[in-house]
Amino acid sequence: MDQQKKIASDKWQRALKLAKTGAKVGANYMKHYAKKVIQSEVSQEDLDKANAEEIYETLSELKGSVLKVAQMLAMDDYVMPEAYVKMFQQAQYQAPPLSYALVKNQIKKHLGFYPEEIFDEFSNQAKHAASIGQVHKAKKGDHFYAVKIQYPGVANSIKSDLNLAKPMATRIMGLKGKNLDKYFQEVEEKLMEEADYDHELSQALKLKERLAPLNGIVIPSYYPKMSGKRVITMDWIDGVHWDKFAAQDLSQETRNQIGQILWDFYSYQIWELKEFHADPHPGNFLVTSNNELAVLDFGCTKAIPDEYFEPFNILIKTNLDDFSDQELKKKMIEIELLFEDDTDDMSSLFIDIFREMLNKLKEPFDAKKFDFSDPKFFESLAERGKELSKMEKLRKDKKARGSRHAIYMNRTFFGLYNLLHIMKAEVKTQ
Repeated sequence: MDQQKKIASDKWQRALKLAKTGAKVGANYMKHYAKKVIQSEVSQEDLDKANAEEIYETLSELKGSVLKVAQMLAMDDYVMPEAYVKMFQQAQYQAPPLSYALVKNQIKKHLGFYPEEIFDEFSNQAKHAASIGQVHKAKKGDHFYAVKIQYPGVANSIKSDLNLAKPMATRIMGLKGKNLDKYFQEVEEKLMEEADYDHELSQALKLKERLAPLNGIVIPSYYPKMSGKRVITMDWIDGVHWDKFAAQDLSQETRNQIGQILWDFYSYQIWELKEFHADPHPGNFLVTSNNELAVLDFGCTKAIPDEYFEPFNILIKTNLDDFSDQELKKKMIEIELLFEDDTDDMSSLFIDIFREMLNKLKEPFDAKKFDFSDPKFFESLAERGKELSKMEKLRKDKKARGSRHAIYMNRTFFGLYNLLHIMKAEVKTQ
């Protein structure tokens, strides 16, 4: 894979690059419809593929928060057309890497020494490259290490990148910019945490200790003396990434075993620790040779405040049909899906929709065992979501609904469901 020699870090350079890509995408649409006049068999898939390639090329060059958003979107096969999902999935651990010269300079800048002065061996080529940083393999004595180096300028560009994205998000969602402030603040805070490797180090050390009771989970040891704000060093763990492991010819027993470890990992964090790893994509999980699950990245974690956890817990663990509309309305107000000034008509509409959708989403929790290999569960969610997005009353509603804490909770549950779907696992959910 070609190495990248520089990253645009100035906000105007980044804005210009995004604008140029937008113009190319527009040109692709024009060419597509021009061809369609002459050749009726021209497909939407061809247009999606061309646009996905253009957009991903730009995002992978910019790296940072814009590429992270693409990575997040690619966690769900039903959010975007297939061409975009396939292209953006590369951001999970197969993004174009930085050149070795830039890597050396980053390590020297943040650790005070070049890699060859710290380690006996250090790979010139990145073993994995994602949205915010890339990983190199190193050796000192008989021990192998994974050294994650952050791309230059990532942390400094987060705020300006989100400011660039905000007008587009407000247009897409049909909301006023100020209504989205709480969500952008949550995303900005989490991205800043991810870009702070001192924070990741402290979170990893804390959660490694707190997750010790779990069977089947491997968390690497971290090395503070060989880490800093933009470089972090941990044990190298041999294994196969989640998606590549799932693509192998595996017994159903093995699929269920690995799926159960992942389900228990998240259940324990959410219900026992009330703090969890909030970045569940295939690049962050390795399956080892003895079928244990290695968790590689604790940069994005989420603590659940009591005022959100309590209504969430009740809603997940209770049959919603046992709630009266008034009782459900009270819980929905607590999690900011409804407001005291909503009309009775609007409240009734959202109560009905929420009851329907949450009953569907929590089917895995209501079953003793759930088969995540069944595509019908995911397809029905996606289809109903599309129907709701076209509902006139919902489109006219300009309120930003939902707590800021729901962003990473929802992302984690959808990511967990998708990983188990990839593994085709049946797991015990109670």
